[in-house]
Amino acid sequence: MNFILYHVDGQVHVLRFPGEHTAPGCTMRRRQASGGSVMLWAMFCWENLGSAIHVDVTLTHTTYLSNVADHVHPFMEMVFPDGCGLFQQDNAPCHKAKWFRDGLMSTTTSLRFLEDCYGMRDPFTPNKDKFLILGSKCSLCKKTVCVGTDCSIFYTKRFCLPCVRKNLEQFPEQIQIEIAKKKTAQKS
Repeated sequence: MNFILYHVDGQVHVLRFPGEHTAPGCTMRRRQASGGSVMLWAMFCWENLGSAIHVDVTLTHTTYLSNVADHVHPFMEMVFPDGCGLFQQDNAPCHKAKWFRDGLMSTTTSLRFLEDCYGMRDPFTPNKDKFLILGSKCSLCKKTVCVGTDCSIFYTKRFCLPCVRKNLEQFPEQIQIEIAKKKTAQKS
């Protein structure tokens, strides 16, 4: 493996965790320091936009959120003045943590969904921080569904679970496995 600065080699490397499905073309073998390679941990990356910058502090949740608020949001507004840019997190555990979601919500001026829907506080739970996202339409039956894993899935389009179960063989294997897990969890 080569370490290349200011050049794109056409490969995209994605963080995967044990048990996640990986395509052979997206994996690379690891080398230790004696292998003559360099490992670069990037917090934010924009292809071919300047050099890597060393951050001289330990990256805690506070410094991460500070960088999102101070650098990423203004950069996104500059690059996408019409507001059409997407800031997408990878699937690292820190991005799913409660402190991150709460902090991101406090630094984000507006949260934009890729679907036509609306949010409201969940009236069925005493947790005041829990929200329901409603109003999305199933792409097959056109019924209104909530945006949540309990009643729908998003796979390029929104699908209600009854339609997914009815047409399960037309979905990728990964979704079929997820639906099977949900079915066994409901039985137990």
